[in-house]
Amino acid sequence: MAASSLIRWGGPAAVLGGVVFLLANILPVTNGMHEALWGAGFALVLVGITGVYLHLRRSGRIGLSGTLGFYMYVIAFVVPTILSLGGLLNLCYGERGGQIPAAECRSSRRFWARHCSAWLS
Repeated sequence: MAASSLIRWGGPAAVLGGVVFLLANILPVTNGMHEALWGAGFALVLVGITGVYLHLRRSGRIGLSGTLGFYMYVIAFVVPTILSLGGLLNLCYGERGGQIPAAECRSSRRFWARHCSAWLS
């Protein structure tokens, strides 16, 4: 994707990412779409911030601190995006080879505590 195209689509992507975050907070957690909405929101906001960064870099108004801040922001947003989309894949294709029952996924905290406790300890 060309830098000018990414700059052009950065603003609408950031706005759409904010709307997706809003929907993720409004919708009930009982369905499996909560992780998908958070992952999509993170990805869209990341595209928006990348467009702003490229615009500032092209105009020469960004220094070393801005570049380092951008890279730290990207790392901080890529990790939750991967975890959110990984949670969605785990919902669809769980450890048991099929779908995880909806009763186990009512709360995302309970879901992560149950399915990731081996990684955390």
